[in-house]
Amino acid sequence: MPSDRGRLPLTLMLLAGLMTVACDKLTLPRISHDQPVVQPQGLSSVNLIFEESVRTATLERPACFPEQGWEGRLGHSIATTFLDVSRKSFGKANMLPPGSSPGDSSVEPADLTVRLSLVDKSFGEGTPQNWGEENYSYAVDLHVELLAIYYDRKGDPIGKAPLVYRKAVNTWTPIIDPTTCQTAQLDAAMDKASEGLAHQMVTIIANVQS
Repeated sequence: MPSDRGRLPLTLMLLAGLMTVACDKLTLPRISHDQPVVQPQGLSSVNLIFEESVRTATLERPACFPEQGWEGRLGHSIATTFLDVSRKSFGKANMLPPGSSPGDSSVEPADLTVRLSLVDKSFGEGTPQNWGEENYSYAVDLHVELLAIYYDRKGDPIGKAPLVYRKAVNTWTPIIDPTTCQTAQLDAAMDKASEGLAHQMVTIIANVQS
């Protein structure tokens, strides 16, 4: 690993402290879903631990009828997206069972382990504005916040940082038949949030190495 490795724990803890104490004053790099995947230097593997609060998480929204609701598998979206982004960024990524101990001899070692838990989630309030052939829900606030705790190869904690996604999204749920409507845009908004959070996790590591 490069000579910067020794500075990683201290720098990460300082960054995490800034984000935890005054995250409203700290601006992370803008995440673009079209940008190249960030590749942290000197790290070729990562283990991810998704706690039950993440794995079982869902998002709920009214759809095109007052009596019909949409439920998105947020936990599944986060887990699959984080694994995909991590494999592209680090080269190798494994998902460990909830409650796993980083650095435990029973698990495959990795340069970095990240434990992720859910802090908060919401997908707007109320019901869609218009019932009819074309139903829109304008500027619905989508908010997902995770806590990432980082561990080194030995399993020692080196820092923690919140991962926060908040965006006003426009959703369209057109009616398919008298009892069903299309909710693909709700799924897409959820998956985009998962992708944004995954890139934040990787970008934090890349920033403290620079």
